[in-house]
Amino acid sequence: MEVIARRKSLKSLYFQYRSWGWVNGVWTPDAWQHNLVPNEGETFWLDVLTGRTNPATIYMGLAGDVSSPYADPLTPAEADTLTTWAAAEMAVSNGYARAAVSRNTTDFPNAPVAGAPSTVLAARKTFTATGGPWGTVYRPFLCSVASGTAGVGLSIAGTAINGGAGRLISSNGDALGIDYTLTLD
Repeated sequence: MEVIARRKSLKSLYFQYRSWGWVNGVWTPDAWQHNLVPNEGETFWLDVLTGRTNPATIYMGLAGDVSSPYADPLTPAEADTLTTWAAAEMAVSNGYARAAVSRNTTDFPNAPVAGAPSTVLAARKTFTATGGPWGTVYRPFLCSVASGTAGVGLSIAGTAINGGAGRLISSNGDALGIDYTLTLD
């Protein structure tokens, strides 16, 4: 009897985030940060890939700390839900709101780059404080709803931005840009 060996596929779907801080009138980039996709996010992406759901828009939010001394309020984990992240989300004031990310050629203007791994870069989302400070932003995240916790947490930066120090949004006009990639490897 012939024994047939099965080869396990090592394919994975992941995101990376990179923040850009507005420093002395110049956009200054951080290093790319890998993400964590929680269990509920894994289920969501499988539903997208199998056609069970087809959202036209997902949303990017920012988690951080609004009180000094600032500290990263999150340690992302597989069991996290959007409720976990929303509890640490920046307050909806001074211009902050989740940013819409449409699944179209406007928010994904570049064709995927084939290779090992294959990657697509999304258009940068910029968050700007208007009217006052926000506090320190530590982690961008993707979710399925524009506000609240009734949706699904899709992805969160596994390491805090700016080398773990976060980015302080301390005054009117301070801005934070977030790039992210979607990669299949």
